[in-house]
Amino acid sequence: MKRFRLTLVLIITWFFLLYNVERLDGPSVNLASFVYGFAFVTAVAVIAVPALHEWPLPRVLLIILPLYFLLKVYLDYPIVGDGLMHLPITVTEIAALVVTLLLARDIMQRFTHLQKGLARVTLSHLDDASPFEDGQSLIYREIRRARRRQRPLALLALKPTASSVSYSMDRFLEEAQAEIIKHYIGANVANLLLTTLEDYDIVTRRNNHFIVVLPEADEDELQETIDRLQREARNRLGIEFSIGTARFPDDAVTFGQLLTDAERAMHRSSASEPPAERETTAVESAA
Repeated sequence: MKRFRLTLVLIITWFFLLYNVERLDGPSVNLASFVYGFAFVTAVAVIAVPALHEWPLPRVLLIILPLYFLLKVYLDYPIVGDGLMHLPITVTEIAALVVTLLLARDIMQRFTHLQKGLARVTLSHLDDASPFEDGQSLIYREIRRARRRQRPLALLALKPTASSVSYSMDRFLEEAQAEIIKHYIGANVANLLLTTLEDYDIVTRRNNHFIVVLPEADEDELQETIDRLQREARNRLGIEFSIGTARFPDDAVTFGQLLTDAERAMHRSSASEPPAERETTAVESAA
């Protein structure tokens, strides 16, 4: 995110310098007037057309630079001139276009990377369908089998209707936001546990909660650890833990029973929490 903001600042600064270069450097820099508009259009095109920031840079330059030369010739601007006197201006104009192109591509590539990262976070719990190209052979096989054995087969083509997608958009956005917050909180809780507990304690994640093993912890040490975790959670994250415990051998002697007892106690603790307090904690966590 910091690099994305830095690139955004750089491209804004670059356009400020480009559009004021003649004022800053006087008559020694006299770019063709169409270059300013062409640079702006280049940046907009790279941002608006995915292919222009996904294709390799040489391929994009093979589109941008010929257009630049065609416009320069069409508008009767000299490219080299007698005695190469216009060559430095041409090189400067090309450099300006390339810098604009690189900055626009960089900001879109970082934005795409950010989008994919959010998608991985929000959709990691979903099973995605395989691409059609990967499934064609399986479809062919099933159709041949149905034809050979004279068995029925059905093929469906389906997609969400535009009206239903529009109607459900708010709900999807709310779910995505909640999923992002849940993953963010989970990562921070894991970091808190790993930094607060001892190196020999075992911290694991199970579904949407954590399982922690404290070797050789007696009742006093257990309570001290719980108090320390609650204190750190309030101070560092602004949240409260619902904690359930099970002790060996006092409560159970098998791993399965210890796990069941601890999770049941955790759920009872969560259920006994006042609703208003749970909502406040969730809001504070999201903030």
